[in-house]
Amino acid sequence: MDEQQQRQINEAAEQFASAIRDSYQAVSNRTVSAQQLNPELTQDLFNRVINNLRFVAEGNRSCPRS
Repeated sequence: MDEQQQRQINEAAEQFASAIRDSYQAVSNRTVSAQQLNPELTQDLFNRVINNLRFVAEGNRSCPRS
């Protein structure tokens, strides 16, 4: 194998390693984003359930009983 072929192989290996690194970085960033978003979504769901329960309770209090 001559020097030029070795350089091409090394360059291809570096590009491959860089692509893998970038892919892992993207996955890592998305994982962090999801972990940060989950508590917000849970809090929003909890607040909506509580608000719906309050609405139903207020409606039940205002309805005349037979």
